[in-house]
Amino acid sequence: MADHDTAPSKLISPTGRASFPYLFTPRASDEGGEPKFALTLIFDEAAQKSPEFAAIKEAVKKCIAETYKGKPPANLKLPFRKGEEKEHLDGYDPGTVFITATSKRRPQVVGPNMAALGEDDFYPGCYARASLRVFSYERKGNKGISFGLGNVQLVRDGERLGGGARAEDDFQPVASAAGSDLDDLLS
Repeated sequence: MADHDTAPSKLISPTGRASFPYLFTPRASDEGGEPKFALTLIFDEAAQKSPEFAAIKEAVKKCIAETYKGKPPANLKLPFRKGEEKEHLDGYDPGTVFITATSKRRPQVVGPNMAALGEDDFYPGCYARASLRVFSYERKGNKGISFGLGNVQLVRDGERLGGGARAEDDFQPVASAAGSDLDDLLS
């Protein structure tokens, strides 16, 4: 069974915390797998109560009903996962839910003012929303429902996830070595 679209042409997620953004360079999730662009969004309890979250849940239900004619397999993989599954990672707190959306096509990434953003402007921990499509799949014996990634909008900054300090915070400016005597530097 190939991927099968059943949802409306475009859904917009609620604002969530970005995690594992591969929006500018694709990454293969499986060894030997096809590289894809991807974004994981973590939704807090308030986002889970939003009309946008209700709409994507409804689209998933519709996809299940249309694909499996009311009889989904017992081992059906759903796209909503609990934060507790990854509680060892920053941002995946109890009560959160996360989704991952992927695409073979590079998404456009814009800021709050709709200006295009570059790779340095979007990072794990910022808050964003994404345009999504819902589809069913059957691969390697697994059946499930997943999200296709359309485009992404940065909504606001947030504390960076995953540790690691910024270089600007680690270092102080240094005087230029221009004009110094190379022999002095090498002795």
